[in-house]
Amino acid sequence: TPGVKHSKEFLDTSFPMDRFKNMIDDAAELKVETIILQGDGEPLLHPNSLDMLKYARDKGIDVRFFTNGILLTEKIAKEVVKIVVKEIYCSFPAGSAETYKTINPIQRPQTYHNVVKNLKRLMEIKRAAGAKDPRVIVTHVIHTQNHHELVKMAQDDVLEKVDAARFYLIRLDVMNKFLQLKPNEYDIIRKQIPI
Repeated sequence: TPGVKHSKEFLDTSFPMDRFKNMIDDAAELKVETIILQGDGEPLLHPNSLDMLKYARDKGIDVRFFTNGILLTEKIAKEVVKIVVKEIYCSFPAGSAETYKTINPIQRPQTYHNVVKNLKRLMEIKRAAGAKDPRVIVTHVIHTQNHHELVKMAQDDVLEKVDAARFYLIRLDVMNKFLQLKPNEYDIIRKQIPI
């Protein structure tokens, strides 16, 4: 979330592979059907993320994860298709490099184009493998910094040939109240979407 700062304690928290395996073993014993790797961060940053997905799949548990798409490289795309990840949710809050940079100020504008390329390549790999999974769902959280790009975001989804796209108004809390849409921004949204 733009503008959100985390404590050092939060940033230093780790999730060891042995703890994950214990949790998955318990989950499999309890007949858990699905796990979702998500949180306040990027699951693919974890050094064992692919091993975690594979371990859970080997235990008969469907796996899904959220990503920002930055690390969804061709190598990782091939692995998630091979592992048979059930669904990937990619949070992609922009329809241009400029807006992407505004929302993600630590990223270079080129990162936007890399995410588009990564999603497109994942879908090509999935089709080439004749696989139905992972189902790729791009999520767009709409707020004051990106409300003007709804159509462009939808056009990117079509270009990438993702399985589904979802648009959500931002869920407000004390940390992100500054992203609340203003009344005139609702008018801008209405003008983009003929009803």
